[in-house]
Order: sequence, then structure tokens, then C-alpha cells
Amino acid sequence: MSKIKQGLWYQCKKSHPYFTEGNYYYAPSDDTLNDNRNRPYLVMPCERSHFGKGEVIRIASPQR
Repeated sequence: MSKIKQGLWYQCKKSHPYFTEGNYYYAPSDDTLNDNRNRPYLVMPCERSHFGKGEVIRIASPQR
């Protein structure tokens, strides 16, 4: 089981009461993901397998 690391985005592989399968969730701190209501949720070790590997996602701002 990999650790949830701050600053990365994790894709949910299995729906959970606080997470929806296929959606990406941001890790504001280690072992914590923002849930569907954008509130920090402490991810327990047994739940880490429900998420893919952490990714860096950059969103380009529109050019003016």
C-alpha cells in the first residue's frame, strides 16, 4: 500500500461513501484527501488500495 502524499491528485478506483469512482481527489496533506464536499478526509491504510498512484495535474489557465 502506497502512502498518500501531499500535493498530488489520486484517482478513486472504488466508490466509497466520501469518494466517487473515477474522480480525482487532491491531497492537502500526507494521508489526507479532500472528499466530495471538499473537506479533508484521513485515508486509513486499509482504504489506500481504493486509489491509484498519485499524479501531478496542472491546469492551464486560458490565455488572454
